[in-house]
Amino acid sequence: MENQISASDLNTQQNGQNPDSLVVKILEKPKANYLVIGIIILLCLFVFGFSGYYLGKRTTNDSLNLGRGLNRPTPYSSPTTNSLPSQEDLVWKTESVQIKKETAMSGSEIINLSILLPSNWVLKTVSRDSDSNDMIKNCADYVITNADSTAKLTISPFCSGWSAEYFDWSQSVVTIKEENNLGGGGYTAYTVRYLDTTTNQYKYVEGEKGTSNKIMDAILIRYNSNTGNFLPTRVLLDYSGTNSKIILEITDKIVTSLKAQ
Repeated sequence: MENQISASDLNTQQNGQNPDSLVVKILEKPKANYLVIGIIILLCLFVFGFSGYYLGKRTTNDSLNLGRGLNRPTPYSSPTTNSLPSQEDLVWKTESVQIKKETAMSGSEIINLSILLPSNWVLKTVSRDSDSNDMIKNCADYVITNADSTAKLTISPFCSGWSAEYFDWSQSVVTIKEENNLGGGGYTAYTVRYLDTTTNQYKYVEGEKGTSNKIMDAILIRYNSNTGNFLPTRVLLDYSGTNSKIILEITDKIVTSLKAQ
């Protein structure tokens, strides 16, 4: 029959002697190679495309984050509370008050009391009750306050008779002024301050070292070297702030500047 294949024909095909079969096999091989190459190309496109998308998105996010960082407001930092100027940086002024004094020994006197204080501090005269027997006829307190009213220095001349009270010179006493060769005996007087823990006030008084090591309850503002006249005065500092070091430097200078004439 025409469709029957003989054994010789089959052997011929298997041994590659059939030219038609050989052509078919040669033509089929490139098709397989093209398919593999196509799959590889598609995989490469997918990989590179996904990588590009991921890198692009990350770059965009980084740019946005950088922009947010640049636009983010700078955190507020409060100014330093320790901003008080030292006394060297201050501008100082001199104020003067008149004190009317009358005693049987000295008669009537007008004492000019000058006070050096920072230009932004305020001096106020606060009248006090007095009577005709007082040696100071215009009895008053001279109150000095700083700009924020945390420091109040009160200068109070004794209006009536005064008798000194003495206390031991403690370790808390700080000397701020030394005056030599005072009085007939040529003694040395010290203007000092200390913190009274009972009232929480700084007190400025006069003290003596050596023989007595005592402090008094007042400072003595001398105004006549010939007669030895003086004005006994109580000086107190009330302070409610947090920088007592600088305030004490300033008030020390105010107290040591007190001058009567």
